[in-house]
Amino acid sequence: MIYKQKYPDGITTNFWKDFVSPMVIKLKGDKCEMCGSTKQLELHHTDYEKEVNINTLKVLCRSCHIILDNRNKNKRLLNRYQLAKLKKT
Repeated sequence: MIYKQKYPDGITTNFWKDFVSPMVIKLKGDKCEMCGSTKQLELHHTDYEKEVNINTLKVLCRSCHIILDNRNKNKRLLNRYQLAKLKKT
């Protein structure tokens, strides 16, 4: 375990920004796990229910992070729509 708090508790702290985030990015190779870019790297949480650890974080460049977040948001909206549609039948 890297950080003993669940998302989003504590991710805006100086400890997160100054220590946790740079350490994880370095441990994971200093590049985006989707496109390989080394610019504007950020951490993406893959499981918001679990404590933060190396397995629940992905290193992404800003562009890929936006794409992935939008894809996940659209998937959640589609699932809600499909559930609502099923309830009507």
